[in-house]
Amino acid sequence: VEALQAGTGDFNLGEQHQSFDIGQAGQTVQITSFATATLVGDTYDLTASSGDSGNPVTFSSATPSVCTVSGSTATFIAAGTCTVDADQEGNADYTAAPTATQDVTVSKVGSQVAVTLPVDDPVFGQSITATAAVTVAQGTVAGTVQFAVNGTPVGSAVDVDTDERRAGRRAVRAD
Repeated sequence: VEALQAGTGDFNLGEQHQSFDIGQAGQTVQITSFATATLVGDTYDLTASSGDSGNPVTFSSATPSVCTVSGSTATFIAAGTCTVDADQEGNADYTAAPTATQDVTVSKVGSQVAVTLPVDDPVFGQSITATAAVTVAQGTVAGTVQFAVNGTPVGSAVDVDTDERRAGRRAVRAD
């Protein structure tokens, strides 16, 4: 910067030069999308407002055991709190934006188990085979079902048949 005073008959020419550095301006990034489906297995499209550097906003998961992020899509892989981070690099004129975060509560998928017996009224000493059918709100059935009589397990847990959504059969005795 330069300041000049032209001077007059009574004053000499006045002149001042001052140099200074111009620092980088700050910028911010903000996640602007909101998850509408938050069950294990759901996905979520991420969007963000960006700063002035012109660099892209990048997304990542701070909780990879609960959710993963690929590009701008988050996938919920387990129940818990999914924390998504949004970052934007700086350039010669702008500093990197502080990380913006968003927490999403991810819930388990609901399931129901229905047990059927081949007879309506088993009698004492009769051996019957119980069948369990598992239904889930979405996705693929997985896991096991443990049969029990009056709270006491009968045999070992049986795997769920993902094609028929059945947990198999277990023979029990009506006592």
